[in-house]
Amino acid sequence: MAAMAAWQAGAASFSADCALPNVRGSHAARLCSQQPFRQARKSLLLVCSSRGHANPGVLAAVPAGAATSAASIPKKATAVPKQGAKLAAKQSKGQETLWYRTPSSLGPDVQVVSTVQHTGKGFTVTIYLPKSAADADATVSLQWGTYRTSPAKWFHPKGSVPSGSAPAGNAMRSPMTSLSASKTSDGGDGWQAQLEFGAELAPLTLAFTVHLTTAEAQGGAEMSVKGRLGRPFAVPIGMGAGSPEFLGPTIRAGSDAANSAAVNFCVRSRAATAVSLVLLRDGGEKFMEVALDPDTNRTGDAWHVELRDLKNIETLTYGWRADASDISRFYPGQVMLDPYCRAISRVRLPDGCQTVAPNIMKSSGRTDPNTAVLGSLACLSDVPEWAGQPRPQPQRLPRDDIILELDVATFTSNVDGEQRGKLLGVLQRLDAVRASGATTVMLAPVLACAPGLGPHGRAPVSFFAVEPGLAVGLDAAAPARELRQLVAGLHAAGLSVLCQVQYCFTGEGGPQTRNPSSLLGLDADLYYRGNGVLSSGHAAVRRLITASLGHLASDFRLDGFCFLNAESLTHDRDGTVLDAPPLAHELASAPALASLRMMAAPADLALLPRGGARGFPHWGLWSERSGRFGSDIVRFLAEGSGGANLAAAAEQLAGGPRVFAALNGSDLPGNLAVARPPAAAVNAATVLGAGPSLRKAVDDSLWNFPPHQDPAYGCASHQDALVRSFLVSMLLSRGTPCITQDVLWEEALVRFVGVLAELRQEYLDLLQPPSYTAAPPFNWHGSYAGSTPDWEGYRGGSPGCNFLGYSLVAEQRALYVGLNNSGGGETITLPQPPAGTSWRLVADSGRPAPNDVSEGPNGETLGGGNYYLQPKSSLVLVAAVNPAPVRKATPSPRPAAVA
Repeated sequence: MAAMAAWQAGAASFSADCALPNVRGSHAARLCSQQPFRQARKSLLLVCSSRGHANPGVLAAVPAGAATSAASIPKKATAVPKQGAKLAAKQSKGQETLWYRTPSSLGPDVQVVSTVQHTGKGFTVTIYLPKSAADADATVSLQWGTYRTSPAKWFHPKGSVPSGSAPAGNAMRSPMTSLSASKTSDGGDGWQAQLEFGAELAPLTLAFTVHLTTAEAQGGAEMSVKGRLGRPFAVPIGMGAGSPEFLGPTIRAGSDAANSAAVNFCVRSRAATAVSLVLLRDGGEKFMEVALDPDTNRTGDAWHVELRDLKNIETLTYGWRADASDISRFYPGQVMLDPYCRAISRVRLPDGCQTVAPNIMKSSGRTDPNTAVLGSLACLSDVPEWAGQPRPQPQRLPRDDIILELDVATFTSNVDGEQRGKLLGVLQRLDAVRASGATTVMLAPVLACAPGLGPHGRAPVSFFAVEPGLAVGLDAAAPARELRQLVAGLHAAGLSVLCQVQYCFTGEGGPQTRNPSSLLGLDADLYYRGNGVLSSGHAAVRRLITASLGHLASDFRLDGFCFLNAESLTHDRDGTVLDAPPLAHELASAPALASLRMMAAPADLALLPRGGARGFPHWGLWSERSGRFGSDIVRFLAEGSGGANLAAAAEQLAGGPRVFAALNGSDLPGNLAVARPPAAAVNAATVLGAGPSLRKAVDDSLWNFPPHQDPAYGCASHQDALVRSFLVSMLLSRGTPCITQDVLWEEALVRFVGVLAELRQEYLDLLQPPSYTAAPPFNWHGSYAGSTPDWEGYRGGSPGCNFLGYSLVAEQRALYVGLNNSGGGETITLPQPPAGTSWRLVADSGRPAPNDVSEGPNGETLGGGNYYLQPKSSLVLVAAVNPAPVRKATPSPRPAAVA
């Protein structure tokens, strides 16, 4: 009783404090108004069905004032006392009555009906047992208790115990009253008990069983009537059973998020047998934990509960605690992040809320057991200004695209002020982005992360919430708000925005290094495969991924996504590689994502269907960052070998037609055999965050070459020449170029890239045709007149054996590119330009800046013949129409004199 008195006292102070912002109190009443169910709002009559539903569920929602009566409940289920009709009738006065009908252990036809009527001062709970449950002369009593945190710890509020009650172990036994046939709506009879609870106690759960004792003449046998799962019946008081319709937190229709909201919480866990919701206010010293009932608060794999009259929801954080007695892969000592929450807070929990320090915090140097990553309800009041408005439809595969890949934290590391390392700092470097000629910015992952397997050594801990460390603002809604500002600013500058996402590894670690913070602690076997990667073949995970992308697309108006480690999307729940994985098809065809760019970026081609021979399963809709482009071009240019490496490089420069063009007459399924346009091939020499920068990669490959070469001799260093050659191969090849942010750190490289980007747009019809069948052919050239590259390596060791040149010609327009991968200079013979034209020099990467490129029509005109190309260098020429010769005027003959 002392514990109960302390609970009531705490709840009373919690209620008194709730209307005052930032005032500390205790327990749930701090989250609710002093009158938790305001009479001015609409009431809902929730009628719970026993058939065709795994939990009591909502069968009907009846607004206040609607005509309702006990007769509206199906008579086939059970008789309802007239008292129920009286309660329903009071809804016209703004009151609320919740009805719960639950099958019992006696069979599906014997159902216990419970009603919870809210009055101005508290709640009246009426429990009705039908006559079919026992003989008329049986003694019927209610064994009951209330709880909030643990179903095993029942309390009996002092003012709620009816007269004639007596303790029975941890329960209170109260008599149930026999009802005559005249008091029921359909002529039936039964037994009824009524309990009163003060408003200051809410929310809590009333648990009970019905105790039957037959007459002595029949032996005086005793029996306990329980719920269908063999557990006590459970009736929510001051809260709703909730709905499984939407996972995560959602505001009930008609709620006012700015003042007082009813919020439905829903999480998925198949294996858990005990789930509780933990709720606290930012900076508060108290927390509230609500245990969910497996019968009342569960539908299938979804656990749900609705809390009402929550004040200042933007300051509320919450998490889930899950457990199962027969499964060890749960962590009931920790509070887990809701995987569907759209905002997070890194908070310190009140003492006693969490008993084990999450490993995810230990890995970052924080060992306080009360530190956790929780969901924030600020996401419910943070509504985008364009919500409900149609969005502009981006192009799925634009032909003129040039992608700039950047990581927010490192790209803005030289920005002054509070925006350094932040999302908004990107807008301060817009001039550099524009100078590169990029048309699209591809952001490295911006979702909440922790140390793990992923770019920059990070992996996601949430697939919905933006990383708080990237925001200038400190409130929980700031990260999402500032990402929207960044995307809007880039759109205003004429740039499209893609975002990298990863649905493979997470910040929760793998089998050997578990860092439970969310999915791992809610249901590891459902969300993960045995090797520690997300089970994308499971229907629940597919729904999670689709919902995540839909949220990112609608809330931030992104133009598309790049899927890192995309090979994991092609596997079923057992890890088998599928030719036509359902998730990849769903993402490409989902209405909410239909016009967005979907780019696959597999890390291991061997884990794709058919060993990656046709790339990622695409249905002609997915683009793909070609891993072969980077490896084949790097191998050719850096290693300086010819033959097979030369042929592989040529395949990539031509857009990888073996992977991206149609493959007719094969045994491949249609989604692999169908053609993709050349724009679907995304060409990148390096991958940001997953390896060295472009210059570092070049330095590593040229470790045995002299690191510098004196520009006084008119040539650049091998390193500078090779960096520029890589850029030439990306920007002047067939496919969509993707350059990384490290190029923008050097002013000379920015100028070089900018000139080539302009040249690419000028010759886009030659480089990027709408299809491979309509593409102008690549003309391949060797180092001397009339020769072709040494595809087979027969001329190994001879001058020019590793040279690769190509040209694209359309009438008097022509583009020529030459690549010298050898460690020595090469004298090459230029091919003949189209008739009436001469070659004009655009770029020679072997020359030191600023002479490495020529802007506009000011390039040097070459008369033809030979050209000396420095080691590791590239040459770019365009055909310029020869000026018409100036013809001297011929004087007219003098007219003959007239005689």
